[in-house]
Amino acid sequence: MDLSTLFSVLLFRTPLFLLWLVGIVLAILRFGRHPRVSISAILGLFVLFVSTLIALTVPILFNQIVRELSGPQTASVLTFLLWLQRAPLVLDFVGWLLILVGIFADRKTVTQ
Repeated sequence: MDLSTLFSVLLFRTPLFLLWLVGIVLAILRFGRHPRVSISAILGLFVLFVSTLIALTVPILFNQIVRELSGPQTASVLTFLLWLQRAPLVLDFVGWLLILVGIFADRKTVTQ
């Protein structure tokens, strides 16, 4: 894999990754007051992070693997990579669903 290509692609997404990290930290800090909302937000932001990593790295891996693959397993590996390229669509949906559930869920404050 060309690490310089991966690094440059990830570098442009750094502000988004930092935003998600801030969201996760804020959700952890507010966990005591709104645990269900915080869990939903943490999971949603983490799923979006994983989705973006998959969406950015799979095309780079795909090109590298296609160049080096030969043999009977080529078709199955390529099929797996093609399905993996579709995973971010589903993961984005799940991540945003979790975030929306967290935003609009009933907030029952935990009394101390």
